Amino acid sequence: SPPPPPVFLPGIGLIAADEAVEKLAPPLNSAEQVYLVSLMELTANLLGVSVAELESPTASSIQGMLQMATNPSEQVQEIGDALNTMSGNRANLEVVQAIVLDVVNTLASKQEERTGVPAEQLFGPGLFIARQAVSGLSNRLGSQLPASSSSSSSSSSS
Repeated sequence: SPPPPPVFLPGIGLIAADEAVEKLAPPLNSAEQVYLVSLMELTANLLGVSVAELESPTASSIQGMLQMATNPSEQVQEIGDALNTMSGNRANLEVVQAIVLDVVNTLASKQEERTGVPAEQLFGPGLFIARQAVSGLSNRLGSQLPASSSSSSSSSSS
């Protein structure tokens, strides 16, 4: 069969598909492999499936995972409740926002490092939009949340 067509990578141009994969998703080091296995095991446990089903899903296993999303297990509901509690006031929401923004920036810089192309050029306006969406999270949702005890005392003095 013919080789796959070249892939356009912003800031680099047309390159072979294999080279693009190597730049964007190089082989994992041992620490990354351990982390990936841990995430796969956690995800499989939460979804009530085996790791093998996540690695090579069938139509029926995908259907089961989708049903799990609409009718979550007690474990999944507990995690959702914990996340809701964690973001239950403005201060906690700002912590969640900082964590999410850190993840976005870390992923962008990792891809920048792998490709040698600035993240803004590689992802275009999508990266800016993602950062703005995360940055505006506390402003959009914060007005609906009670202030934390420390921020309510400081806001009452102004």
